[in-house]
Formats: sequence, structure tokens, C-alpha cells
Amino acid sequence: MRRFFNKLVTGVMVATMAFTALAPVTTMAAEASFDCDHHFRTATYENGYMKTRTCDDCGYTENFVPTTDAKSCKHDSQSCYNTIIWDCTHDGKYPDWVCNECGKIIVPGEIAYATGHDWEKTGETAPTCTTDGKIEYYCEGCEGTKTDIIKATGHKWDEGTVTLAPTATTEGKKEFKCTVCGDTKIETLAKLSTGATTPGKDDKKDSDTIPIKETLAKVGTKYTVGGNQYTVTKAGKEVKFSKANAKKKSVTIPATIKADGISYKVTEVGANAFKNNKKVKKVVMGANVSKIAKKAFNKCPNLKTVVIKSTKLTKKTASKKCFSKVNKKMVIKVSKKSKKTYAKIFKGFKVR
Repeated sequence: MRRFFNKLVTGVMVATMAFTALAPVTTMAAEASFDCDHHFRTATYENGYMKTRTCDDCGYTENFVPTTDAKSCKHDSQSCYNTIIWDCTHDGKYPDWVCNECGKIIVPGEIAYATGHDWEKTGETAPTCTTDGKIEYYCEGCEGTKTDIIKATGHKWDEGTVTLAPTATTEGKKEFKCTVCGDTKIETLAKLSTGATTPGKDDKKDSDTIPIKETLAKVGTKYTVGGNQYTVTKAGKEVKFSKANAKKKSVTIPATIKADGISYKVTEVGANAFKNNKKVKKVVMGANVSKIAKKAFNKCPNLKTVVIKSTKLTKKTASKKCFSKVNKKMVIKVSKKSKKTYAKIFKGFKVR
């Protein structure tokens, strides 16, 4: 049967050659499968024309025999060859369109570049103070997956509360609570020092401290830190900046100060805190300032720059009356977030 088939194919090939008179007798590079209908999708070329073609189903390869002269062929019948599949991460190739009659390559296939993943979020686990979270993605194109890790946020401790005041012979304790998850931690307060501690000279340092006492200071208690005076407004929690160092050209009102081993938020600039201060040229206010009293900067002729880091001021807690008889060219620098609001509060001054 196979010999009969080979003779039959040979007879057809000879007849085709005699009919077209365009090419030599073809030979088979591989034997054809009897049951295959042959889908030729792979080809080799020579001088712009198809030389051989191979069936993708059974692997049978044959020399291509043109049936029409290339010069007169209209290329009405075409097939595609040598497609290389591309995906999310690999380049491929579009098919070559080849004439079925003369074998000419009509349209050479171009490179098909990788499409890239099209990630779709399928799940998310939020991070906590102590554990990482994650976001999971799925690509429908290649059925791939990926996971992005979201780092744990870490605890956000409050200002802490002194639960046991230190003495000259025993250490104290201060408890902090996480404002997010509620976890707590305890820090040890050092024993009381018998000697006096000299306040730091640099008013820009928030770490300046004075000697520790056994009991919390009452409202109205005054502290001098870095040459500036502060007054307790909430026992163990808040103070106001009440008097500036008259010898400093640049004064920083910190976000917090430490006194008697307790950390206080600086939430206010008191009335007349800078009254008649002819030295000061620049003032920086910390992020916790939520109030500036009227005439806090009264008669400061050389004050040209005020930097406000706080975003907590309102029309009720501050106004342009805070700056009375200051330099006419004074500029107030604020964050982008606060610029619009603060421009209204300090109307008449340059707010940048």
C-alpha cells in the first residue's frame, strides 16, 4: 500500500511539473501521514519565495512547487506561515503571508512584542502594627500571580502617663499606649538627681530638660528651657510658650519639651511672648501649636520670617492681630495644605 502511495504521489508531482514547467521535480523530506489532512504552517524561504513547507500536525515536509509564474501571478490565494506566539513576557512574530500559487512572500511578519501583564487585584490583607499585610494579583493573559507585601505600620504610642513617680532612692514608671491597637509598654524613669541640671543653650533642641520632681507640676508652673520660658496649661501634658529669649535672632518653638522627666506638648504661643523683642528676625513654630494669642508678636520691628509647621490654627485661635507692629515685609511660610486657610487667617500679610 505504501509503495502504491509513493508511486501515486510521484505521478502527481511529475504531472504538476509537466503542467507548470516552472520547477524541478519535488522530493519529500519526510513521509506523509495517511490520516493527516495537512495544515502547512511552517515554511522555509529562498530569495523571497517559499522553498519548503511543513505540516504542523504530522511533521510532513515537502518542497513547494509553484503553479503560476511569479511575474504574471495576481496572488489571489494566500496562506500564513511561521507564526511565533507571544505572551505577557515573551516576544513573538506575526505570520508571513505567502502566495499559494507562486510562493512569493507577500507580507513578511513583523515582531510581536510581549504585551506585559494585566494585573487584577484579587485580594488584600491589611497590615497591623506588628504584622505585614499583602495584596494579591492575577493576570488573565498568562494565568500568573504575584503578591505585594505591605510592611507592618509599627505602633503609634501616645505621650504616655507617669504611673509611678521616681524618688531619690527608687525608679519611676511611665506607661505608653498604642493609639491604633491598644498595646502598652512601660518605660523606667531614672531616680531623682540630687544635683541641679543646667538647661541647654540651644533653643532649637527639643531634648532640653530640667531636674525631675516627685509630683506633676501644677497649671501655671513656669519652666525655662533653652533660654525660653514655658508655662504649664495642662498638668503633665501641655505648656504654652510664654517668653522668648530676648538675645536670640532666631527662635524655634518646638513641638514638645521635657521638664521634670515629663514630655509636654507646646500647644500655644502666649500673649506678649515676643513683646518689644528687637533682636528676633525669624521664628519657627512647631507642629503642635493650635493657638497664637493676640499681640504674641507685639512690637517686633525686625521680624521678617515666620515658619508655621502646625496645621491646627483656625480663625478662632489665631488672627493677624497676633502680629502687631512687626516688619512690613514679614513673610509667613506654611505648608501647601494650609496655605489657603492661613492666607485668610493672616489676611494682609504675605503667606507662602
